[in-house]
Amino acid sequence: MRWPTLLRDVKQHTNAWMLVSLLGAAVILLPLALIPLSLFHAPNENWAHIKQYLLKGYLLNSLWLVLWTGVGTVITATGLAWLVAAHDFPLRGFFRWALLLPLTVPPYIAAYTYADMFSYTGIVQKSLRSAFGITPAPKWFGIMSLRGAIFIFTLFLFPYLYLIIRSFVERQSAAYVENARVLGRGPWAIFFHVILPLARPAIVAGLTLVAFEVLSDYGVTSYYGVATISTAIFQTWFGMYDVESAIRLAALLMVGVVSLLLVERIVRGNRRYSSSTTQSRPYVLRPLRGIHAVGAVLVCGVIFAFSFLIPFLQLLVWATWTYADVLNAAFGQMLFRTLYLALVATAVIMLLATIVANVHRTSDNALSYALSRSVTACFSVPGA
Repeated sequence: MRWPTLLRDVKQHTNAWMLVSLLGAAVILLPLALIPLSLFHAPNENWAHIKQYLLKGYLLNSLWLVLWTGVGTVITATGLAWLVAAHDFPLRGFFRWALLLPLTVPPYIAAYTYADMFSYTGIVQKSLRSAFGITPAPKWFGIMSLRGAIFIFTLFLFPYLYLIIRSFVERQSAAYVENARVLGRGPWAIFFHVILPLARPAIVAGLTLVAFEVLSDYGVTSYYGVATISTAIFQTWFGMYDVESAIRLAALLMVGVVSLLLVERIVRGNRRYSSSTTQSRPYVLRPLRGIHAVGAVLVCGVIFAFSFLIPFLQLLVWATWTYADVLNAAFGQMLFRTLYLALVATAVIMLLATIVANVHRTSDNALSYALSRSVTACFSVPGA
């Protein structure tokens, strides 16, 4: 984008809506823009220690966490989306929306719940000892590790990808699938050679969203003892009392996630998430009978149980044990503050997003495009 064009657009299209949009973007972007500048400052003595002994571990753990969580969510979400969107089987209508319920469980709450359930005194090992006389090896249920964090993130973040892919598949033209069936392709061939190539933009976009969530997480990785860039920021900040090195780590994290966003944009290119042709029509659901129907119900049911039902029931049981001590005035104040923060933040976000979107709609120029892109890119900046 050329600066003369941008400056000309500023002069020609400046109005109240544009000024509000620019002010909102400045409030968001200017403080964040100062963080990458720390990479150009001379590091202190602590940074030399971090760089030599710790940084490699932080980066590798973050990379493996994102990589294997991405693999797990893609396999889980694409399989479920194709199963629910293109097939008819018992309880399909229930699973269609129920598979989104894991989003209601914060990953750090799920991490604590599963860690307690799989511990030596948890319900799983206790039941094995009392009911079957089995004393399993500790490593069988050692969930507080990198593998455990991948397990938690996969189970409780796959709905992001599932929702995008399911909506994409449901809105696609049935002609592609019908043509493949006429040519003699079976369900597996259609899935791998037709659906996956068509849904690649949706998969990449959803996978990028999951990657951002994983990189910005602090609760799960901190509780499970997985050293990542996000945990390192807080440990350096509050453990070593070194704000300068913490900001430098934050700058590295920002560079990484912005690079990830750019890669996603390059890979996606001009591809769209859904078909916009006037001949588009929904799929004719393929009925599943017998063992295939039972298998579909079992797959959806097992994933739903582990990603929502089991932790929800465990939390419900704990609530019955402690509600008398928890439900007090302090809890009411915390609940009020949480709801107040959520409502106010949501209102501000919706207002700013509506204004920026309206400016982009009414002023199709370089300035409005740059404004919308910059505000949208802020999602790639982790909260840490």
